[in-house]
Amino acid sequence: MLKYFIAALSMLLLSAAYADAVEVPSALHARRGLTAGSYDHFLGQLHPDGTTLFFAGNANSTVEIFTQDLVRGTPKRLFEESADINQPRISPDGKHILYISYRDHAAGDVCSFDLGTRTRRCLGQRKAHIMHIFWFPDSEHIGILGRERSSNANQLWKITRRARQGDTGQLLFTGNMLAPAISPDGRWLAYIPFARSSRDMNIPGDIVRAEPGLMLLALDDPSSAPVHFIPDLPGTSGFPAFSLDGSYLYFTQYLNDSNFDGTIDGNDNGVLFRIPFTAIVQQADTRQAEQLTSGRYNCQYPVPAHNRLIATCARAGYLQIYSLPLTGLVPEQWPAQRKRSELEVSRDAWEQLIILASLLAETRDREQRVRLEQRMVMTHMALHEYESAEQYLRYLRRDAPTGAVISVWGEIMAEFIAFRRAEQRLGHGKLTEDFIATQQARLARLKDFSHAENASIQHLIMIVRSEILFVLGDRGGALALFDSIDIAHEISTLVVRPWARLAEALLHDLEDRSLWAAAHLALSSHAVLSEREQLAFARRYVDGLIRGRSLDERIPLLHAARASVAGHAAAELMLEVELALDTIRHADHQTRYSTLSDLWARRTSFESHRAVAMAIISRAAREDWEILLVEFAQRWLKDIPAEHPERKYAEALFAEVMLERAYVETQRGHLEAAREHFREIALAVNALEAHSGYLETSLQLNIPAQTLIAEYRTGRMASKETAINAFGEAYVMARNLPQIKDAGQHAQMIERARTLLAPVIEAFPRSAEVHHLYAYLAHRHYHRTHDKSAAMLAHMRYHLALDLAVDNPRRRASLLTELGLLQASLGNHRIALTHFTERERLPFLAPADELALRLAKGRSLFHLAAYQEAKAELALAVPLTKPGSGLERFAAIDLERAALYHYAAGAHTPAATLYQDLLTVIENASLAARLKAHIGLGASLLAASQAEAALEPLEAALALLDSDEPFRQTDPGISTDTHLDRDALRPLITGLLAQGYRARGDLVRSQEMLLQRRDFYQARIRRLNLDADLLEIAHIGQQLTEIAWRLGDKAAATTHLIDALAHADKWRKRTNTQIEAVTLALVRAAAELHLFGAVPRSAFKFDLVARLQQSYEAITLRPNPRWANERYLFPVYLTLLQAG
Repeated sequence: MLKYFIAALSMLLLSAAYADAVEVPSALHARRGLTAGSYDHFLGQLHPDGTTLFFAGNANSTVEIFTQDLVRGTPKRLFEESADINQPRISPDGKHILYISYRDHAAGDVCSFDLGTRTRRCLGQRKAHIMHIFWFPDSEHIGILGRERSSNANQLWKITRRARQGDTGQLLFTGNMLAPAISPDGRWLAYIPFARSSRDMNIPGDIVRAEPGLMLLALDDPSSAPVHFIPDLPGTSGFPAFSLDGSYLYFTQYLNDSNFDGTIDGNDNGVLFRIPFTAIVQQADTRQAEQLTSGRYNCQYPVPAHNRLIATCARAGYLQIYSLPLTGLVPEQWPAQRKRSELEVSRDAWEQLIILASLLAETRDREQRVRLEQRMVMTHMALHEYESAEQYLRYLRRDAPTGAVISVWGEIMAEFIAFRRAEQRLGHGKLTEDFIATQQARLARLKDFSHAENASIQHLIMIVRSEILFVLGDRGGALALFDSIDIAHEISTLVVRPWARLAEALLHDLEDRSLWAAAHLALSSHAVLSEREQLAFARRYVDGLIRGRSLDERIPLLHAARASVAGHAAAELMLEVELALDTIRHADHQTRYSTLSDLWARRTSFESHRAVAMAIISRAAREDWEILLVEFAQRWLKDIPAEHPERKYAEALFAEVMLERAYVETQRGHLEAAREHFREIALAVNALEAHSGYLETSLQLNIPAQTLIAEYRTGRMASKETAINAFGEAYVMARNLPQIKDAGQHAQMIERARTLLAPVIEAFPRSAEVHHLYAYLAHRHYHRTHDKSAAMLAHMRYHLALDLAVDNPRRRASLLTELGLLQASLGNHRIALTHFTERERLPFLAPADELALRLAKGRSLFHLAAYQEAKAELALAVPLTKPGSGLERFAAIDLERAALYHYAAGAHTPAATLYQDLLTVIENASLAARLKAHIGLGASLLAASQAEAALEPLEAALALLDSDEPFRQTDPGISTDTHLDRDALRPLITGLLAQGYRARGDLVRSQEMLLQRRDFYQARIRRLNLDADLLEIAHIGQQLTEIAWRLGDKAAATTHLIDALAHADKWRKRTNTQIEAVTLALVRAAAELHLFGAVPRSAFKFDLVARLQQSYEAITLRPNPRWANERYLFPVYLTLLQAG
């Protein structure tokens, strides 16, 4: 688990300049996931009551309408349409759902569903392809956008929802319109304009391309021309939606060619925006559009509600529905200074961009705007978002003074962006003639700028030209230009930072360690860079020096480097830290701590303390210096003021370090110590994972549930955050559920826990623990009641927790196991296997974890008839429960399943051995468990051709069955040893005994067992009248016929045959089956009794020839390899019968 711990720390230790695109702590508002799972949920919309979500989903393959309570979160199909639907729309009064149905018409039919009466009504096909629908504000009229086959433009109709089939309604608009949305007052219609690429507008399937911006049509003034609103943003717009009060227009903007296919369209990532509606109508500054979501997420279909925005976003290959504040992810109350502070510490480039956009929107000073725009250009470039980079270049040109140096900078950056985009679109990085020619022309254009008087501009030109030469393969020319840049005297970060990126790529490719180190050393003391950036480059410098070197090589190298870097303060500090860490590597803890504490004390700046802390924590994690790791994580946390924006990262780092320590203590069995560590974290940073760890260890220490609940209500764990107290109480209730036998009390406890968790979900939307706990409650409810809706709720909550536990392998391991168990209990064993297989990729911290997975995975494989694979899983599980393992109490179930799977896989002798081992383990187990083991042993020995040995355990099983011992030792309402009852085992045992006696040659005893078996089924058929019992009696009769024949009793054989055939005929009539194996065997036996046993035809009470002819025709019409012998013999028998 150490490598996973180090990986989790890495995202917290990285500086903003080098952080990867991973989930990191954030002070922005969190998107709250409302749906989850391995299928799509989209087009979400809140009911006016604000608590019920309606959406489309394909959980059942077809697209259907689902509804879900926001608190309980159980998705339920609204009604059965038996076909795909599209665009569910809740009426403004909340009484009806409007949707497009494809049940009766492939082009779509407009239908509505009354939520009160639960009745469906459709308007009928309108001889048009239905493209879009919406409600008018009065909830009585519907807008329908469609296109008739004979028309070359889309048409918008207004029609009453009570319209009869054939009513056309009022034609409002004809033209190129998509995705119309109406304002709450009914006066305005917003839509997306588009153009068709085909010259012949009547060609079916001509390509539609959205035009820039949105159109606004005044419905109360038909004579007015539509207002064309083009937001000052790159790309294309889509899916307009008005806020409930009409003050804002929300829309999706496809800003960049995120899939690099050369076109910006609906296949690219969508970003949500809003703009004041008055700004559109008054043709005000179109830069007033507010960015609501990050470019990291692909979000579309904004639907504003009263207090939140509902959107559909892509997640892990599926569409899911999220909610976020109406004002977006950046908190509305943040002043500009808070935004700037958050910006400087952010590790996430997409987070930086949305904060920058928010700052830019409220900044009026042109000089400040230019600086923000320059930073946004560079950040978008780093993320390969070239269209957005170009857009902010356009902003910059508008805001920059005419003729200023910044204008020249913009022209050079435009060339740089164009080059990067062209390179991105190269197929597999292969240079083409067109690309080479274009870049050579670009080099020539850039050379024309090289006479610029401004030194920074000259340096930037050389950087761009060097990178182009590098990509074109001219390494020498690129390096020569790079070396000619006087970076030490550069005064602009807009040059130094691109130079640093070029140095990273160019010098790494040349594999010249000394040049690489020199470049980073220069950057570590560059005056234009912040102290944080200098220290980050110093860290890179030191890493480059020591990479791949042994400890003996490193120490003298670090001493020499330290002596040569005078004047480079950041590099001196990082070298000193690394040297100290290497020197104390084999020292005791006290020496390590005092050495590093002295180093810490000699530094006073915030950033130097941060750099030292990160270096020490990183090394301590790799070297497993547990105490030192904890001490400096605590020291760094205490060093940061509570209001500092860096605090959230320090808290996350502290929690990660302390949680690892607590988990290690738990694994070692030091539960008291682990409990105190969890408590320390919980009180310091309010992490729900720490609270769950504290509660779990407390329960393992047998601390009473009521004591723990009291601690969270008024005791030492009580928090100012009431949601945390509610979580603690709900957790204790959930863990106490297995001890509750009364069904009513069990249901009440679950309901109480769910009520407690409702505010916790709102307060901690990013916490996997709260969704995990909610899923556990639903899972337990399903196990007790078999309520499928509870299983669906558990499934969704488990997936929500998985989405939030990307970097938490312990949480993921638990969730994947429970998800697999849930799916297996529903019979979805293939889905369960995907979860079990993913869980198997994570480490097992304890043998019990591995045992649980092996048992569960083996069971699902067994149910899928993958017997060899199931056997292999249990072969890995059996050694885990050997004596001395600490898991001996699970040996019975382990051996039982291993034996069964070996038997199913055809390994009968090993199966018998395993059953014998099982019998020694379960001497004091319930009668049901011992019976199963005896039966399994007997069956295995029979299959291994050891009939004599098989009779002993089978006879013992029959004796046990007839004993007075209780069948089970546990409450059957809570758990069972077998699904079969006592009586159901009798025909199984007697059947196996019949086989054993017959194999031994004792036909009389075999016949006795078969007669007992037949008596059982005859009694049961009188009681239950089951179809299957009819065929079973027929099969027994077939066996009795054969035994009677072998005993020489032809009369008994004939009697058994007639009775068996009568039961088989009755079964075939009731199940409408033409032919099956038992009937064929009985007809064949009748023919042979007559032909070879001289039994007269009249003894059978049926026409033997006709019956044989009928059976032959049936198997001829239904070829089956198993009936090959009968297809050969029956014509022969018919010939003999007809000849006789």
